[in-house]
Amino acid sequence: MSGFEDDFGEMVEPSQAREDVTDLLEPTVEPIEDATTDLLLQEEEQVEESDIKIETEAEPQEETKIAVEEKKEKEEPAVIKEWREKQVELLRVKDEEEEIARNDLKAQAAKELTDW
Repeated sequence: MSGFEDDFGEMVEPSQAREDVTDLLEPTVEPIEDATTDLLLQEEEQVEESDIKIETEAEPQEETKIAVEEKKEKEEPAVIKEWREKQVELLRVKDEEEEIARNDLKAQAAKELTDW
């Protein structure tokens, strides 16, 4: 034994590579057949012919009238109107009270600074 041989070398017989198996790292290129190119050319011709038929058979388009309905805003019930008006008034009163409180705090802070 030369050191490069293994214990299992005698049990495994080398097999010959099959010709139908290719290396996975080698790129495979399949030739394009003339039949597929002919088929593609035929399909293109058919599409062109159908486009010509469609253009010649086209009828003048009729103008469609679209009915535009004006959206009417729903009238709010009286209860909701009253509530909304009360909320606006309450917010106005709160804003006034907040402004007064803020001015009082500013005056108090100014007084504390002068006293200090």
